[in-house]
Amino acid sequence: ATGDTWLGGTASWPLSISPVPIMLGLGLVLLALFARWEVSLQQTDRESVLEFSLFRVISFNWGTSAAAAMTAGVFGLLMLIPLYAQFVLDQDPLGSGLTLVPLGIGMALGGPIITRVKVPPVKASLFCLILQPIAMVALIPLISTSGQGWWLALPLLVEGFAWGAAYALLVSLLLTDVPKEMSGVAGGTQVAARLVFGALGGALITSLLLGSIAQQMQQVSVSDLTAKQQQEITSLYGFKNQLSTPTTDSGATAAQT
Repeated sequence: ATGDTWLGGTASWPLSISPVPIMLGLGLVLLALFARWEVSLQQTDRESVLEFSLFRVISFNWGTSAAAAMTAGVFGLLMLIPLYAQFVLDQDPLGSGLTLVPLGIGMALGGPIITRVKVPPVKASLFCLILQPIAMVALIPLISTSGQGWWLALPLLVEGFAWGAAYALLVSLLLTDVPKEMSGVAGGTQVAARLVFGALGGALITSLLLGSIAQQMQQVSVSDLTAKQQQEITSLYGFKNQLSTPTTDSGATAAQT
C-alpha cells in the first residue's frame, strides 16, 4: 500500500497501486527473456541451463507437474498451520512448531515405507496424489477457534506421508524416459519447478487466509468486544506499527483500528 516501507525499510513504494501485480508481471517478463536467451544458446550450440527437449518427454512433464502441485500444498500448510496455532489457538512459537511435527514424521516415513510396498510405482504414485488432497480437505473442519492443535495430528501425518512417498516415487518416475546425459538438467528443472510452485502455494493460501480475516473484521463492532479484547487488538496494532509504517493514520485504539 502507499507509504509502506520496503526493501528493508530503505525506500517507500511511490505508486498508489499494490506492488504485487507489478512484481508478478516483471517476473513473467524475466521468465520470457530467460526462455528466449536459452533458446538462442541452444540454436548456436552453446551450453544452456535449461534443456527444452525435456518437455517433449511426457513422463517428465506429468511427474514434474504432480511434484510441483503437491509441494504447493505442503508449503501452504507450512504457512497456514503455524499462523493458526499462534494467533487462533494462542500457542507460543514452540507450541506452533510442535503442531507441525506429525507432518515431518509423515514425510520421513513416506519414502522408506512406500519403496517396500509391492505395488507398481505408477499406481502407488496415483494413490499418494489422491491421498494428499483428501488429507488437506480433512483439515478444514478441524481448523476452528474452538479447536485443539492435536486434532490436526492425524491429517498432518497422512499429508506428510503422502508427500514423502510421492516424492520418492515421482523423482525416479519422471527420470525414467529422460536420456541419461540430461538427467542432471532434468533433476534441477524439477527441483526449480517444485520451489516455484511451493512459493506460489504458500502465497496463495496466506492471501486467502488474510483476505478472509479482513472481510470478517469489517463485520466486527467494537462495542461487541470485551475490554481485554480491545486491549489485545490495540497492542497488536501498536506492535505492527513498530515493524512497519502504518498504511493509515487511524491512530492506535481498537475502535480506530
